Amino acid sequence: VAAMPSAPRSAPSSNPSSDPFEDESRGLLQARLALMFAVLCGVSLFYGASHFVLRLLPLSERQSPTLVAVFTLLLAVVMGLLVLRCRTGKRSMTELLALDAVGITVPCWQTAAALTTVEPRNEGSASIVLGLTYLFLARAILLPSSGKRTLWIGLLALVPLFLGPSKQGR
Repeated sequence: VAAMPSAPRSAPSSNPSSDPFEDESRGLLQARLALMFAVLCGVSLFYGASHFVLRLLPLSERQSPTLVAVFTLLLAVVMGLLVLRCRTGKRSMTELLALDAVGITVPCWQTAAALTTVEPRNEGSASIVLGLTYLFLARAILLPSSGKRTLWIGLLALVPLFLGPSKQGR
């Protein structure tokens, strides 16, 4: 009985998603993004809800406008949705990089927009700087990223800082 010639072996796939190293990197980034968004969701939920809890206390001062708390709670919802997006299914590297950029810039822009209602204006400016510092620290600690990418995302996220409360009314 003659042996059947075997089918020609195909060349190794040039598809980068089949590379185990790339797949492991993508999986790590996806897990880290989910963790970062979960942390930001928890912090936003805490700060947004604390405003309403403090209003229930009889001797509490009003710390910030209700609008800031509502924006902060909305940010918690957005971060929660991003957590779900990262935890369900395998995401492409392109989508994960886009989520990384959007997941930092949107909270920065939201913080700048919400804190423009805080009086006095210098308190709003200080709060914006502290909030952005927290976001950048969380990103630096939780996400593996190149310095160049971090710089570009940081510059994009800081655009509203130049348009913030300290620049208004001059």
